[in-house]
Amino acid sequence: MGLSVKAKDMVKFLKENGFWIKRTTSHHILTNGVRTVPVSRHDNEDLKLGTLNGILTSANLKRADLEQWMGRC
Repeated sequence: MGLSVKAKDMVKFLKENGFWIKRTTSHHILTNGVRTVPVSRHDNEDLKLGTLNGILTSANLKRADLEQWMGRC
């Protein structure tokens, strides 16, 4: 089963996990001081699975954490 996550929700998830917006260009660029993660600015569109997995890998976060967070929203 696929996970449906909008870009704006991914930004919220990253912020709640210690990231902040460093700058905004064609992407939201978030950082936690060590890692930098770009997230598409197509806020109301679902992220594709490969993009979603890439963001989680870059942020060193687990899909299970995102799924748990989505269940709370």
